[in-house]
Amino acid sequence: MADYQNPFQGSNNGNSQDDEAPPPPESAGLMLRIGAFAADVFLIMVVVLTVTNFFVLRQNPEAAEELEQFSRESREYSEQLDEADGDREAAGPAPELTEDARQLLQTTYIISLILILLYFVLSELLTKGASPGKLLFKIKVIRTDYGRPQLVAGATVLRSVIKAVTLALAITHPLLLVFLFNYFFAFLTQDRRAGHDFIARTKVVATPSNRSYGNASPENPSD
Repeated sequence: MADYQNPFQGSNNGNSQDDEAPPPPESAGLMLRIGAFAADVFLIMVVVLTVTNFFVLRQNPEAAEELEQFSRESREYSEQLDEADGDREAAGPAPELTEDARQLLQTTYIISLILILLYFVLSELLTKGASPGKLLFKIKVIRTDYGRPQLVAGATVLRSVIKAVTLALAITHPLLLVFLFNYFFAFLTQDRRAGHDFIARTKVVATPSNRSYGNASPENPSD
């Protein structure tokens, strides 16, 4: 049985420069990642709002009305609180969610989380590493062990779970810091790996047709 040969290492059988190892895949630039993520978020919001509106809110009109009323009362209470210089007693009692509205909100949150997770998992599995946003900006996800660069299901699911949870928290809860912390690493590391990339051992690279917009520099193209 033939030994496994790393496609990024060449044959090393004494031939000429044709057997030299090609450079590792070039990391996608920060602007490409931001653009791809923005496109994905837009598509996710369209899907989430469509599904929750037709299959959750319209199926529970009374609870949806109570939730909308709570939103109006919360805005009014916030204005009253500002006028009272933060004095809660002067602003009056804060509005409270009814039990039906609370359950509807929890159901919407769970469905949103599932939809976000399915969006990333299915799209990156079916395209072998590229969500619709990544396809648009010609970037993809690979494993960091370049000898076997094809993205595997386990890494896809793991990074997608982390992305889905942090994104859902940022959208539906005031936990934006969790979301920002996950992507904070991409601004600091040279290969622009986010927190979920480190955990799943993946990185985002420019596809061959988009290498000129990667993260390499003229002085050191392999960066």
